Amino acid sequence: MHIMSELTVCNRCILNKLIAEATKQRLRVTIKVDRDYSLGGHNVYVHPKYVSPCLLDRGLPDHDRFFHAWFQEITPNCVC
Repeated sequence: MHIMSELTVCNRCILNKLIAEATKQRLRVTIKVDRDYSLGGHNVYVHPKYVSPCLLDRGLPDHDRFFHAWFQEITPNCVC
């Protein structure tokens, strides 16, 4: 069970907003498990459709350019 403040927006809602904005701009959202960070979590990238997701890994030039957010956990549904 997730306990959220009444004023806190959950990660699922933030991600849904990112996806909606990216779709309007004809961009793609890619979510990758962060294997390099000790806490794990998920890296979220917003990038043009022609950029391959395999070019987004940490240490590669496109990582910093398209990295948008990091989430410890992304719930399947809204928990706001």
